[in-house]
Amino acid sequence: MEINGHIVDELLDEISQRLDFSAVAADLERMNVAREKLNYLQQQYVMQQIFTGKRQPSSATVSFLNLNKKLQSLQDNSSEESSFEEEGVEEIEETVCNELQDDAWLGFFKGFKILSEDEELCLSENKQCIDISDYDAKPLECLLRAGVRCFMFDLFKGTGFENQKNILRLRESELSISRESGFPVMATLFGVLSPRLQFTGVLEPADAVIPLEKGHALTLTYKREYSIHSSATMVFVNARFLIDDCKVNDFILIGPTIQVKIEAIRNCELHCKVMEPGLLRSRLPVRFPGRCNRISVSLEELEDITFAREVGVQVLISHTPGNRQYFEELSKTLSLLNCENVRLGTRIVINEVKEEDEDDLDWIAESYDVFLFELGMTQRPDECRDREIHDVSTDILELSAGVVNFIKKVYDKKKPIILNASLIAERRLFVHPSCLNEIFFYPDRYLFRSGDTENSFYFLFLQNAYFKQLTSIQLSMKPFCDTSHVGSDTLARSCAAAAENHNAQAFVVYSVVPDMSINISHFRPPAPIIYVTSIKSTSDYISMYHNIILLYFPSRDTEISHFERIYRSLLYGLAYLKCRRIVSKDKKVMLVYSSEEDTKFPDRYTIFKFPATNFAEKLEGSLKC
Repeated sequence: MEINGHIVDELLDEISQRLDFSAVAADLERMNVAREKLNYLQQQYVMQQIFTGKRQPSSATVSFLNLNKKLQSLQDNSSEESSFEEEGVEEIEETVCNELQDDAWLGFFKGFKILSEDEELCLSENKQCIDISDYDAKPLECLLRAGVRCFMFDLFKGTGFENQKNILRLRESELSISRESGFPVMATLFGVLSPRLQFTGVLEPADAVIPLEKGHALTLTYKREYSIHSSATMVFVNARFLIDDCKVNDFILIGPTIQVKIEAIRNCELHCKVMEPGLLRSRLPVRFPGRCNRISVSLEELEDITFAREVGVQVLISHTPGNRQYFEELSKTLSLLNCENVRLGTRIVINEVKEEDEDDLDWIAESYDVFLFELGMTQRPDECRDREIHDVSTDILELSAGVVNFIKKVYDKKKPIILNASLIAERRLFVHPSCLNEIFFYPDRYLFRSGDTENSFYFLFLQNAYFKQLTSIQLSMKPFCDTSHVGSDTLARSCAAAAENHNAQAFVVYSVVPDMSINISHFRPPAPIIYVTSIKSTSDYISMYHNIILLYFPSRDTEISHFERIYRSLLYGLAYLKCRRIVSKDKKVMLVYSSEEDTKFPDRYTIFKFPATNFAEKLEGSLKC
């Protein structure tokens, strides 16, 4: 019996891909184990240096240095470069030389650090969320070193293997920066699900516009390797379930003008011919024949949810909020796939919400946990048809009253808001004065993609200028209504106000649960909020909130007193601030903690003036007062 060569090639490709999946999954697992060991040894090492000031290597120091060598070999083995050992030795020698140079130069320029040529300048790093879908490892390390702790990836783009490699690069970069700084580095990563409706894939380049003439032949495929490599002849469409119901001579609509007719169906690919010409762009809507079965959940969504579960991503963003039935079906799917703990968010184009859809905004604000707001350019179909590549229009950004109330409601509910402000950064949208709060104050983070450095600088400078004015106005607004059950909102507001009055450089919050950090973040203080906790899973979502930095403090001592646990945790946070040069002599830090062991929520805050030396003893005295 003869076997089709095409089928054999597909089987070999699938087997190879599965093997690659397993190899990357094993690397991720080893990376997680190594991070856990490194975090614990780092904590021991820091505490030893604070309390004893020993210069002789202790057992903890030796273990710490040995683990660093093992982690270096682990990263070298997972790399795809050829000469592993030689590069590892050169990297270690270069790192040692750079450290010696830094120490020498810091003697001449106190408080400054000389950056290497490839070091990336980062502005308002704690307000940024970076899309890593097409990032390489080097910029990721620069961003993490600068302080960026929130990242996103689009599951519509690329194959599962490519996304898995991107996540591995991020975790490797976290581990590398953690080894350099001596403190754990943990970033929040969330994914955007593929849309349930059908869209074309991303062209090469992404902003390409390809004219399709009548009679042109093209193929529609569901294979994800074409999702970021679509062309005039091969176009990806997320329509795996719909392709089976298509027939020869059916018509399919692409975008506002293009119509194609199915000439043949082979290997689950639709070979078509253009009947009505038009311009092909990335992510155009696709309309299949009415007979095709519209199921509740698409295959692409199931694949995305399963992938997120396997790689440990605990926040997923739906492409559209849909209706109540859509939300219930998506929630049921998560439950069936054992993803009940996943935080489900949604994406909304806020300046394109129609008046008839504003009635749904109330239940959307109640149901979803995270919100990704995007901005669109409202254009008529004839404008889209005739637009040239170099024709860039501008417009004034205005929001309807219903959308303004919706954003304010989401903000009041303390749910993270991430805004994709690329159109503002590109100077294609200019914000109307009536919606400054909705653009420059309420969002926790701002989403930027690769190659947007110049535009992001413009927007972040603009946002920083407005933010300083809006923060003082919002904080002084009266009356204030405490909606919490234990008065935590009042405590957080008092803490934020005291920090502004005393010009505090940072907050250090120790708590079992992150609620107080989120409450303080709600009032948008400009100072970073260092949340010290022993709950590692909090890193899955906490860095989506404004200015919160997770500092993982693993504690294996179960017999120490409540005061000792608070003291060590806050001390670890202060050591982090000093190491990162966030605070210096005579600068003030807000310490937030719980005074009683049975209290889950912090109920006390104090202003700590950072001394030049012996800050451990000064901290103990402050806590006992």
